[in-house]
Amino acid sequence: MNRYGILAREHWTTHAPSRVNQLENPDEFFTELGEQVSERVASLSMILEQEHQPSPNYLDQVGRLNAIRKQAEEVALKDLVWLAPEQVEYDEVEAASQELGELPDRAELEQQIRYLQEDQSDPDSALLTAVYEERLAQMQQTVARIVELEAKIPEGY
Repeated sequence: MNRYGILAREHWTTHAPSRVNQLENPDEFFTELGEQVSERVASLSMILEQEHQPSPNYLDQVGRLNAIRKQAEEVALKDLVWLAPEQVEYDEVEAASQELGELPDRAELEQQIRYLQEDQSDPDSALLTAVYEERLAQMQQTVARIVELEAKIPEGY
């Protein structure tokens, strides 16, 4: 995997982890993407080099060629690697929505939590109390996760 593939993987992993998780073979995908970027940089560089007159001064020429290469990289990365903010937001919303669909209903959980908090049918049983407390803690964590996910999903989605 070339440096463009590594750069793409880092960017996508940070800004669109759900997209990366959906990839069947991330290593292959980012290797191919890196090669595409490299080819695009090379072709854009050649086009841009043809538009500029060579300089008799060696250092000026090297500076121009480096600037052309950076400009080509900028265009290629923008087109092929960097994700638009709407894509990132959509991925996050889609991932939150999917995870939310896999969790139990919030109202039912809250009802079960109230029941567990109120029902202490056998306060002398330490085992039963421990089971209640563990189940209660799990349900409270799930409700907190549901609330967190609901906050990520815009109304009407």
